[in-house]
Amino acid sequence: MLINNFLSSRKSVRSFKSRKIGASACEKIREMLRIYNADKSDSNIFFFHENGENIAQSLNGYAGYNGVMIDAPSYISIDLGSSSDRERVMGMYRAESLISFLENEGLGSCWVGVFDTPKEVLDKVFGSSHTPTMLLAIGYPKPANPFVVSEASERKPVDEIVFKDEIGNKIELQELEMRGLDDLFYYVRFAPNTLNSQTWRFVLKGNEIELYLTDHNGKYYYEDAGIIMYYFERMYELAGYKKNWKVFDEFEDVNGYKKIATISL
Repeated sequence: MLINNFLSSRKSVRSFKSRKIGASACEKIREMLRIYNADKSDSNIFFFHENGENIAQSLNGYAGYNGVMIDAPSYISIDLGSSSDRERVMGMYRAESLISFLENEGLGSCWVGVFDTPKEVLDKVFGSSHTPTMLLAIGYPKPANPFVVSEASERKPVDEIVFKDEIGNKIELQELEMRGLDDLFYYVRFAPNTLNSQTWRFVLKGNEIELYLTDHNGKYYYEDAGIIMYYFERMYELAGYKKNWKVFDEFEDVNGYKKIATISL
């Protein structure tokens, strides 16, 4: 299945070869980041760090998985600290499109959280004028053992994230099947999200789907909305439909849920 192949291609790479990224690929990455940053007039969001050795050593014990830093030849840092909620959504949407480009260049990637990294550590590595919200480790992946099956994290069932007309109003699986949306919603649940919070919600209303975000422990992870939007569009395209989300300039609060965007069917 094409959708399943897409998900397989998006698996995180945690072991990279020490080989540096080629000069041609580096220039393409820099050009893409210039285009992305041009959309934000007051400051940059994306930064490319070609020599990742110093970053890996300096952040070991402070970032990564259980304090173990992902060692990669290069990193892209994303600074969303001064961004609006909408810019956070669009910033992560663009970051996911960047990952698709990296795949086409034969490069693997892995998100590295720096939520709990002390600011003084980040300042020492990146400078006080740039505080990364996220890091993307990139490089040429080491071959994976084909006989090792990776574990999938638990995901909410479709009927807990998809509703009809309004949030809380159950939608029948048969209706999703009739509209050809059952596989799409089954697989889109596996999109990356912060702390496995799975805070996105979808409302099928007429010939549109509305995207909402709920909070997790009192915080809205707007970055996750951008990620799920990209996954949804790509999977919908693989199913034969070319549609794009329309993101609102401001996110209306609807009974505690933030209304992010709509997409036509």
